[in-house]
Amino acid sequence: MQFSYMGTELEVFAKATNWKNYVSKKLRPYVTGSVIEVGAGLGSSTKYLCDRTHVRWLCLDPDANHSSHLKSLIAAGKLPPCCEARCGVLADLDRSDVADTILYVDVLEHIQDDEAEMLIAAAHLAPGGHIVVLAPAFNSISSPLDKAVGHYRRYERDDATRLSSQSLSLQATFFLDSAGFFASASNRLILRKSLPSARDIKIWDKLIVPVSILTDKILGSLFGRSIVMVWRKNPVGNYG
Repeated sequence: MQFSYMGTELEVFAKATNWKNYVSKKLRPYVTGSVIEVGAGLGSSTKYLCDRTHVRWLCLDPDANHSSHLKSLIAAGKLPPCCEARCGVLADLDRSDVADTILYVDVLEHIQDDEAEMLIAAAHLAPGGHIVVLAPAFNSISSPLDKAVGHYRRYERDDATRLSSQSLSLQATFFLDSAGFFASASNRLILRKSLPSARDIKIWDKLIVPVSILTDKILGSLFGRSIVMVWRKNPVGNYG
């Protein structure tokens, strides 16, 4: 399956270094062994999360331009040698192609049937492995930006339970970027921008994200602009 991604926000958010470092620190404990990264885009998350400890890191993206860009990064040594890139989606892989971690960084919200996607992910996950999702949180702060970049939804804590299945046990659910929550709320209620400018992202990354790193810790990650959801695949014969 291939398509051409029309959004331009990937280039802008790739420069959010404080955010990328913060998210990577929070996700890294769950991202182990062999990894399939669904919707790897321009590789901006791969650069922060993938290191030489991983057996294999498959960057999947349905946009041929993105997958070509990823291949060029690998060839140039800008991504670790364990990385490979392929144009397509998870459903395109052979059922024998399994991983210890399946990763969705700001991707699941772009998939209309997310429940079907989770079942596909479970089928490609080794027993004891993890599905790790970072996604925008709270429908109450949906804005023109969400529509402009093709989001079908933002996620609530209840969605983590909805997306669980017989073979997947929910391991963790927490929110990030509590200060950014209010910035997104202001965009919904006042600014109503469909796309952030490079200046907007720079201000958020340099000023708001550092505040969130502190307030998330104080508040216990009870709310935020983004949600992290982690599932573990039950051992075979231990569903329930």
